[in-house]
This record gives sequence, C-alpha cells and structure tokens, in this order.
Amino acid sequence: RWAVFMLREATNTHTTEQHLRQMRLYPNPVREGKLYVGMGEHLSRGFQWELLDLQGRLQSAGHWQPGEAYLPLPKTASGMYLIRLHANGHQEVRKLFLMP
Repeated sequence: RWAVFMLREATNTHTTEQHLRQMRLYPNPVREGKLYVGMGEHLSRGFQWELLDLQGRLQSAGHWQPGEAYLPLPKTASGMYLIRLHANGHQEVRKLFLMP
C-alpha cells in the first residue's frame, strides 16, 4: 500500500493563528518608531497591521512583508497603544508602549 501526502503552504487557519500568537514584536516600549518583527517569516503573505489609541481610533496602518525588519510606526504622543495584526482571516491584538 502507498500513502499519498499533500504538502500545503503554511496558510491554513490553525497555523496562521499560531504564527500570529508566537510572533515577537520588540522592543516594548517602542523607541524611535521602529517595532521589530521576529518569526514573521512564517506568514508567507505577510500581514496587515493597525495602530490604535486606547479609544480605538486608528493612528496608522500598513502591510508587513517577509524580509522587512520592522514596522515603521508614526511619531505620536508617548503612551499606551494597541496594535492589531491581521493575516488570513485571523487577528491578534497586543499592547504597545510608545516612547519619544
């Protein structure tokens, strides 16, 4: 008997959800507007991101592609913000502290 296995790109929903959770975003607090991404290369199509204030107002947004080292965040007032990451129908929200 022979078994046939199909290999799929790592875009199934369970894998995408895991990769979003395991992704490292650093440093926190963020200085100089650069939020570095670790383990994002597992998301072959990249991800969308949104920076929100604590009232839920959109401050900035963009798309991250594998190979890019960091997310360029805008110069905003110091304080706590939320960053929402979207990939393949899943999202992850994290707290960020922005410093001057």
